[in-house]
Amino acid sequence: PAHITDINYPMKKITFSHSSLKDFDNCALQYYHKRILKDIPDVKGEAATWGERVHKDFELRMTEGRPLPDYLTHFEPTMNKFLGYEFKCEWKVCLNDELKPTEWMAADAWLRGILDLFIRISPTVAAVLDYKTGKHKDDFDQLKLCALMVFAHEPEVEEVRSGFIWTQSKMVDTEIY
Repeated sequence: PAHITDINYPMKKITFSHSSLKDFDNCALQYYHKRILKDIPDVKGEAATWGERVHKDFELRMTEGRPLPDYLTHFEPTMNKFLGYEFKCEWKVCLNDELKPTEWMAADAWLRGILDLFIRISPTVAAVLDYKTGKHKDDFDQLKLCALMVFAHEPEVEEVRSGFIWTQSKMVDTEIY
């Protein structure tokens, strides 16, 4: 009989996102069942549904000029700063394992991310905002990944001004890359 090391098993390429890394960090077994085996449903809870609503409200503010609802009016001055600039809402970006841009569902997809709001401030400067509806955390890994993806997809960009908009604490955290 052949040893297990003598058998060539086809390996499906594993892709990841900041969210999937957080899922793994939270519970590796649940990650395995949810994202690898896919034998348990990914049920959206109340918090996820709320987060989708907040994202949609910010998107409609930018794309249709709708005023932010009462619970987000604190961020109206922040959003006004970006009026008149080129922007993309919910921009799906993807890199391969050589950190080169690729399509979202391409065979060589390796790292995926959705940029809540991308703003072109100048030919060499961009901004990325990410809306957060949970508890405030000092974790900038997601912003680093966002900046990496902007640099790959927009090679003329030399500076990415990134920030989290924390809807519960009404704070904005920023980092420049």
